[in-house]
Amino acid sequence: PFMGTVANLSGSSFSIKSPMGDFTVTFTATTTFEGGSSSDLKNDIRIAGYGTKNSDNTITAVQIQINPTMPEGRPPSR
Repeated sequence: PFMGTVANLSGSSFSIKSPMGDFTVTFTATTTFEGGSSSDLKNDIRIAGYGTKNSDNTITAVQIQINPTMPEGRPPSR
């Protein structure tokens, strides 16, 4: 799971600033979105989700929640 704030949005990837550290997330045509779509991704919005960690320490998102409504520090459920 991941959660944080979008930064450096570029095409189908972005950085996340989070309490767990900063990392890069990519999304594909098979990534599902809740609370919006890929066109709603903007720098500085909160997101949460889960995906597959890659060997280069990036994450390929399976699901992304835009502006999730959950308590801070609690990961999204699958």
